[in-house]
Amino acid sequence: QKKELNHEKMILIEWKYLTSIHDDSDIRPLNLYNELQTNPDFFIEVLSLAFKEEGDKAEKVLSEIEKNNSINAYNLLHKWKILPGLKDNILEEEYLKKWVTEVQEKAENVNRLSIANLIIGHVLFYSPSDNSGFWINKTVAEILNKIENLRMREGFHSEAINSRGVYSVDYTGKAELEIANNWKIKAEALNEKGYYELSTTIMDLYNMYINESERAKSMKKPGNITYFVKKDE
Repeated sequence: QKKELNHEKMILIEWKYLTSIHDDSDIRPLNLYNELQTNPDFFIEVLSLAFKEEGDKAEKVLSEIEKNNSINAYNLLHKWKILPGLKDNILEEEYLKKWVTEVQEKAENVNRLSIANLIIGHVLFYSPSDNSGFWINKTVAEILNKIENLRMREGFHSEAINSRGVYSVDYTGKAELEIANNWKIKAEALNEKGYYELSTTIMDLYNMYINESERAKSMKKPGNITYFVKKDE
């Protein structure tokens, strides 16, 4: 009981100071991450703070507390990179499947299924490799490969791009070409295993980086320019 109280207290403290925790900080809101991993109701609560109901175009005037809670919720979801069921780099696959199913059902009930799938896709990008040596956990691949999980694949796709972070342009195009070929190998491996929907998504990454490579080579070198690529969601 004392451990549970400490956990709840730490959640409140981490929530309060979440905006002070930057991406390059050694501090992580691990109790909040753990709550997202283990409590689908908490995930839905945070999701509902961060995003309006789908189709809701009404402009609501928020109090300062509501604004801060919304910003915190959005930041937490986008910083979160630990899969439900993952501990010590070992994935409890049945738990993950149960978590995803439960979250999808609850998200649909609050009219936020599309954005929930997008966020799940972001997190699944950080899947460990499979025990067989395959580059992605096969249960994660199965979840992403479901035809109805297009929005989840879009989340995976956008996180694959955003995870690159800040980089400098390579005017030879070699950096982008190397990334492209890496994604091509992964896409072909998925296709061989029958994960056709996910393979198509990964091939989109290959094609995008091939285009980026060609674009980089065609640019005149004005100096060292730093880019940050972020895909709109």
